[in-house]
Amino acid sequence: MKSIHNLYLMKSFSVFLLSFCFIGILSAQEFSAPVDYFDYLNNQHNQLVVKNLEYVQHSVHSEDVQEVEAKRIEVIEQLGKTILKVGTLPPYGEDDSIRKELLTVLKSYLESFEIEFTEINILKSKSSESYEAMQEYLDAQDAAEKKLAKAADQYQKAQREFAERHNIKLLEAEENSEINQINKVNAYYRVVFMKYFRISKLNAAFTDAMNARDVENMKIFRLKLLTAAREELKKLQLFPDFNGNTRFRDSGIEIVKFHKELAEEDYQKMVNIMGKEEISQEDVNTYNAIINRINNKVAELTNIYNNELNNLLRSNVPKPAIATKRI
Repeated sequence: MKSIHNLYLMKSFSVFLLSFCFIGILSAQEFSAPVDYFDYLNNQHNQLVVKNLEYVQHSVHSEDVQEVEAKRIEVIEQLGKTILKVGTLPPYGEDDSIRKELLTVLKSYLESFEIEFTEINILKSKSSESYEAMQEYLDAQDAAEKKLAKAADQYQKAQREFAERHNIKLLEAEENSEINQINKVNAYYRVVFMKYFRISKLNAAFTDAMNARDVENMKIFRLKLLTAAREELKKLQLFPDFNGNTRFRDSGIEIVKFHKELAEEDYQKMVNIMGKEEISQEDVNTYNAIINRINNKVAELTNIYNNELNNLLRSNVPKPAIATKRI
């Protein structure tokens, strides 16, 4: 008779969605059937997701940086213990494939935390310097995610093979909806963010040229900003909502639209004024009025964007089941 068992297969892992658990040392002889051994290792894998989901939830919902960092350290310490426990767990009879594969996955996670995550953090510290630096940072995150997804797929294959060898019938269970939701909202946010970031960096380049009274570069970056704003505005206007949330996307649209208007009108006026040999009082008044309008409007739009981003994340990443409180 075949044992019937639910298998929760995690097909996609995010850099932010790794989690680890404490596994006790058990003898293979303590398992009365292969399904019990399978169930034990599979539960450890599922607990990995649960543990890191807790970390992700706190990182989204908590404003306490120290609390979030403590959760991250918890995960790393747990990972070391887990590798030790899985590494000393005997195989099930002569079948050691599934245990070895889980151990490989855990070591891949550890390598990511020790190497890739360190490199990603270095890139993150420099990511705001340019559009290219930000893209490099996000590409590094994507690469880490793909590496972890590959490790998860390898473990899934080992699960299937172990089940087949020991007549365990697997009933495919729905993938963890919370994990999927976080992955989706993260991908959605990145698309809008990179469009906003591209515009902000070109605007900063125009501002730098303006402050340096470099009229030629003002002309160059005004046109670059105008071209980019027109391109990104069309893309954002066609971009869908996320689970009915249109406010975050629309906040990005408003920022891009404002900068398009600046590049079309106000920045052209500023270029003309700065290019004059003699500047009149009227020019000064026009120039200062534009500066004041920009400062007020950019602050307003950025504040709305940040608030809508927080609303998007917090409404799509579930709160921790048990809140923590600093004593």
